[in-house]
Amino acid sequence: MGSIGEELGDVRRKKGISLEKVEEAIKVRIKFLEAIEKNDFQTLPETVYTKGFIRAYAGYLGVNPQPYLNQYKLLHQSQENYALKEMPKPVIRHESYHINKRWLLPIAMVVSIFMIISFLGFIGSSEKSKPNKPSTFITKRKKVKPKPKPSKSLPFEITLQAIRGNWVKVIIDNKPVFEQYMYNGQQMRWLARNTVVVVTNHGNRLIAFINRKPVGFINSADVQSQKVFKKTDIK
Repeated sequence: MGSIGEELGDVRRKKGISLEKVEEAIKVRIKFLEAIEKNDFQTLPETVYTKGFIRAYAGYLGVNPQPYLNQYKLLHQSQENYALKEMPKPVIRHESYHINKRWLLPIAMVVSIFMIISFLGFIGSSEKSKPNKPSTFITKRKKVKPKPKPSKSLPFEITLQAIRGNWVKVIIDNKPVFEQYMYNGQQMRWLARNTVVVVTNHGNRLIAFINRKPVGFINSADVQSQKVFKKTDIK
């Protein structure tokens, strides 16, 4: 298998599709599409968005995006490992201290006197602090069982990105939190504990991300759509 950019570029050229047509269809800028075909991932946005671009590009060309996503993951990990190896190691300087021999005997005498005084003081304090004999009657303390803490379910994060202007409504845990028009490129993010319901006029104009990981369009068709995200379905 060739590189990500070579494979996708060859498929696009064989099908006679221009980059302008791809940009219009999946709403990803031409400069990002060119960077993907050149394997220039340094100029692309964050990893989570780059994966979304590759998934959308491959899906539009009618090929399985998973091999390209796996290849990009390995490439990204190797770049991170290389960056860690290239980091300069800290220089540790060892400084030696020299003591004049003529001071060794006075210092040893002072330390010995200090140790003798400390030992005598420890003996005197231990004699004074001997505990009294315990009384005959000992009361038993009742063991108090700690109250169980109520379990709180951890929330999950959902992000919506509009690739074209679109009306969107969001309901989180049965409470409406958003209902307005989202512009091209606009992103919105929320936290939910159990469920998220997304309603939109055009399902193929809205991409969803769960915990910063792309899960695809709300609907592959350009129709009014509703999609429910449940915490129990998140892996």
